Amino acid sequence: MDRPNQPQDADDDERRQEEEERAALARIILAFRDYQNSAEWEVARWQLNYEQLSPNHKRLLPRQSAKFAEARRAIHTNMFFIKALLQAFDPDCADGPLPPHLAVPRTAAGGGSGCDMEQQQQQEVEQYPVNANDVDKVGTFRVTLW
Repeated sequence: MDRPNQPQDADDDERRQEEEERAALARIILAFRDYQNSAEWEVARWQLNYEQLSPNHKRLLPRQSAKFAEARRAIHTNMFFIKALLQAFDPDCADGPLPPHLAVPRTAAGGGSGCDMEQQQQQEVEQYPVNANDVDKVGTFRVTLW
């Protein structure tokens, strides 16, 4: 039995896989961009929990304030590294729109001009939500440069 549509199916499958890979990379880049806010929120949560401890329990953790400051320095260092990584794609990528080769196709993003960065990012988040595994990868990302 001859299948004349087989090459077309292979092209469609390859195109679909390429779009999925591009969307996954775009989600990772968006998660990297959100790293600093998420990490700062986490340290603030730690600090709030520490402040709610009784004085007796606080005495058991004498270096905790220094650890909060150290965590914030690490966040700053990590964000410096992440921005450098993102700029390898495009100088505007660290803060601006995604590079063209990672832009979500208009058909997948629901149309639009793609010029409005916030609208484009919102469409990407809605169309390709960040899953917990991606967030976990970025959330546990730690780099020490010195």
